[in-house]
Amino acid sequence: MKDVSIILPSIRPQNLEKFYNSAKNACKKNSFEVVIVSPYELPDALQKVSNVKYVRSFASPTVASQMGTMFCNSRFLYNTTDDGLIQEGAIDEAIETFDSLASQMPESEAQKIIVNMIYEEGVLHPDTLEPLESHNSFHPPEYWLAHYHGPLRLPGVRTDWAMCMHFFMLTEYYYYMGGYDCRFEYSNHAIHDLMFRCQAFGSQVVPLARTAFKCSHLPERTGDHGPIHDAQTGVDTQLFNSIYAKQFAAQERFRLPYRNWKSQPDVWTRRFKDME
Repeated sequence: MKDVSIILPSIRPQNLEKFYNSAKNACKKNSFEVVIVSPYELPDALQKVSNVKYVRSFASPTVASQMGTMFCNSRFLYNTTDDGLIQEGAIDEAIETFDSLASQMPESEAQKIIVNMIYEEGVLHPDTLEPLESHNSFHPPEYWLAHYHGPLRLPGVRTDWAMCMHFFMLTEYYYYMGGYDCRFEYSNHAIHDLMFRCQAFGSQVVPLARTAFKCSHLPERTGDHGPIHDAQTGVDTQLFNSIYAKQFAAQERFRLPYRNWKSQPDVWTRRFKDME
């Protein structure tokens, strides 16, 4: 068993070698594996790497992620994206943060801890993942509160809940909570929903003390972002708003069936129309 599984749905094979190397630098004191779920073959450099697992899928990002978690064999699960780089030592620090806090509370509560892997968006070039020196997206601490963001100010979202897009949590706890609601096509709202259900169940979300991840940004429908933009701003927003229009929405659905992804299409036709 590894210490950490990094779950990575991917449509950008050109980024994967750099991503893997960043993971090695981020996790020097502990063991890790990267579970890549993608319709595209791995780059040659990763084909025979022992701690890289590959799952071929044309499913939506949320279904792909949930499928990938079946192959995780680790204490911790780290969710992140293929358009950025993990910062040096960040995974080791996340484990230290978790263990330090866990040592101060009963095991029943400690298992619910989630570390928020703070990210900076739009600071890397989307084609090369090289730094953009003129860009800075540092966020104030309140940015990581859900109600800082207008679209999340819904009756079912408490004012003290955190927003945690790049989460680091016990793998078994992810399974216990059922992971994502795979009716959401893209992971944005699925992650919000999971984190809110976890917090309603008693999870404490603790931010890492510094930036864990730096990534690029493609606004609206630019580059390869069109299908994601359309799903996130369309059907996913509608579903999320319909759920969290109720005051105790998360409390009424703490846990979901883990295999709920099986009721979703094998092919995400919003991106892969020719595969239908």
